[in-house]
Amino acid sequence: MSPASSRAASGRDIAPPADQAAAPVTFGASEAAIPLEIEATEQIVKRILDQAIKSVEQQLIQAVEGPIFSALESAGKELAGQLLGNVLGVDEGINLGKVANAGGEGFREGVQSSTAQLTGGQA
Repeated sequence: MSPASSRAASGRDIAPPADQAAAPVTFGASEAAIPLEIEATEQIVKRILDQAIKSVEQQLIQAVEGPIFSALESAGKELAGQLLGNVLGVDEGINLGKVANAGGEGFREGVQSSTAQLTGGQA
């Protein structure tokens, strides 16, 4: 039995890569393309990784910005309400404690919202 037929009989007959199989027909030109194919693959993988990194960066920025903007929005609403009360004469002065509490509550809500976003709603 020949070596090739013994490999086939044992189930270990593995076909050579296409470039190597085509090398005799192309006088080696297919082998010369291997470095270009490797370079193209590396560029594709690099591009995919760069896109993944940008996506993660954007999600992290949104996760950090969410609570901050939520806190500012809540504090701003509380302050605006107090100022409106002053203008209408139903309140007198500004209660910075209430503004701070509103900001803290807004921050907590923003953290919960960001956590839910990052975990897919499973907070």
